[in-house]
Amino acid sequence: MSLELTSEQKAAIGARGKVIVSASAGSGKTFVMIRRLVSLIVGGVNVRDVLAVTYTNKAAAQMREKLRSALVKAVGESRDPAERARLKEQLAALPLADICTMHVFCARLIRTYFYLDDVDPAFRIVGTDDAECKTIAARALDETLDEAYRQGSEEFKLLLSYYYRKKSDLLLRSTIRAMDAKVCSVGDPEQRLAEAGNVSFERIASAILQGYRRKIASLYAELEELAPSFEGNRPGERLCSVLAQEMRPFLTEERFGEAVRLAQGVGKIPSAPPKTKAAGEELARILRLSAVSASFKEVVKALSGIDPEAERIRHEEASARTRALAALVLDYRERFRRLKREAGFLDYDDLEQGALRVLRDEELREAVRRRYRYVF
Repeated sequence: MSLELTSEQKAAIGARGKVIVSASAGSGKTFVMIRRLVSLIVGGVNVRDVLAVTYTNKAAAQMREKLRSALVKAVGESRDPAERARLKEQLAALPLADICTMHVFCARLIRTYFYLDDVDPAFRIVGTDDAECKTIAARALDETLDEAYRQGSEEFKLLLSYYYRKKSDLLLRSTIRAMDAKVCSVGDPEQRLAEAGNVSFERIASAILQGYRRKIASLYAELEELAPSFEGNRPGERLCSVLAQEMRPFLTEERFGEAVRLAQGVGKIPSAPPKTKAAGEELARILRLSAVSASFKEVVKALSGIDPEAERIRHEEASARTRALAALVLDYRERFRRLKREAGFLDYDDLEQGALRVLRDEELREAVRRRYRYVF
């Protein structure tokens, strides 16, 4: 990549305060970040006050080396003894600077505040795809299902009735792993799993209805804009009138079942004005009105095809399965966590979640905040 800075890169490097740089892959974001970091340190900022986080070890090493080279150059060019001494001090402190990957930063937090999570500060970091981690994950899953088979609860039987295929529980096993992987990306996996399957049908039905209502409201607004232009055009006036009459009740209806009944009671929608002799703006208006009519018909068809009571039953069955599955995932996660601790390692998900738990503690979060003045 060319070392000639673009105007956007110069602006990003020189800006102070909270700055977000968004750019496509390979366009020089890391380069800009390095130059921005260099400009701060050479300009008087203490390297110990900086946290610079990257996605890869290669980028972190590159950033540290670029900063070292810039400091060496600045020492050689400085004619002020005090400034030279300061820059040499920054150069000496560079090996201890917090320029690292996200997971290295998380690991440092956990090692510093290991007592918060009862973690051995000498833990190893093992990747999720490493053989050791996979072996222990498989063991945890075996233990989880062995215990579930031994207890034989009704909830577990419900899961088997759905996931046990071809005399095998492989589908159940893969679903547990997939659900665990998915929940690792949220802030509090255990809390999310504890709440899984507890959303009421009324809440879901209300959310679905709100989506339909927003669509109809948008169509109604466009219809109101179009209607005056069809005055005197009998087919257009009639279509606008019928559409408005059919749409209005949906705009205020908040009961899902009543909205379905409204949709089932919608009568025949008249045809749009003929387009054969229309041109220019008139043709454009007819096409817009036709599109409004077609879209409304699609919403009506979708709503009228719903059986609320059947959907309620399906929801209750799915919720029961979800609660049972979430309970298995919770048990699996606890066994997996225990086995990893016994083996003396944490995986990447543990690092992210552990760091988040540290930062949820107000006193510790304030200590981390005081530690860094500049975050990249």
